[in-house]
Amino acid sequence: MSIQVPASAAAKPGHYQINGDNLATAFSSTGTDNDVPAEMDVDVIGLTIDVSVQGNTESDNDNTITKASLHANLLEGLNSSEFFTKAESTSESDDQQSVEGDSEPKDTQSQVSDESSDDEKSPTPRMKQACFAAGCFWGTQAFFKKEFGKRNLIHNLRVGYMGGSTDSPKYTEVKKGNTGHAEVLIFDYDPSSVTYAQLCDYFFRFHNPCTKDAQGDDKGTQYRSSIFAYDEDQRAVAEAAINQWNGADAVRHALLQKAHGAGSQVVTAVVNAAGLPFWDAEEYHQAYLEKNPEGECNHRMYIKAKDLPL
Repeated sequence: MSIQVPASAAAKPGHYQINGDNLATAFSSTGTDNDVPAEMDVDVIGLTIDVSVQGNTESDNDNTITKASLHANLLEGLNSSEFFTKAESTSESDDQQSVEGDSEPKDTQSQVSDESSDDEKSPTPRMKQACFAAGCFWGTQAFFKKEFGKRNLIHNLRVGYMGGSTDSPKYTEVKKGNTGHAEVLIFDYDPSSVTYAQLCDYFFRFHNPCTKDAQGDDKGTQYRSSIFAYDEDQRAVAEAAINQWNGADAVRHALLQKAHGAGSQVVTAVVNAAGLPFWDAEEYHQAYLEKNPEGECNHRMYIKAKDLPL
């Protein structure tokens, strides 16, 4: 079972076990009649918690009810180091592939034993969230995943809708441009492995940030170029990147003119994402171009990494 949690409640990424008195205490306030399981495994990956219950539940149905009823109590303990016992880290999958890109490869984290003191443990920064609108979200997801996802630098990629005026929008409504939502990609990233500046720089290279409410023949406010910033640091980085492409960095500015025409200026909006709901797009839109390689895409690599200053 996967539980999406707000960034403010997210624990440090890792694999944990909950057992003993803490698990019994968590179950005591769930209001269920289920027996306390012998053990619970919790994998914290960015803003997602994967929960696995083992032990004294009587059936699969009871098991599901137990996990659903428990998750609120789990969230209350996420910021308490006493609530978790750090378990042995699982190894990364063998089929992760390297691709060419701008960002540095992710360092392998050293494993920390249960007996290590707090002073001996290497701090793991919390995962942060990023959200970009670059036209049709099919291509936005495909390009970010190709550059960063296959190197395990970003996680939990989902496409959806943000910045509109209606709740629970459907694609059939958004595509008419009546709801005010942008088609967006949202994901988690570890700032110690890839910086927000690197994510922004790449964003400006694979779509045309100089056209208002359009990407190629995709036209409408839902196709606008926007960066949804979750805090002031992200806003500052995004605005600095726009300034670079608009002339503060002579090389980037020249590359922008060459790619999109003389006089081109970035019109990307930086939007405060705090308090804005993200609405998941329909499941068939998720990883659409992976499932449909011949699908339409108006994105391309306008500016190559080799042309940028070191």
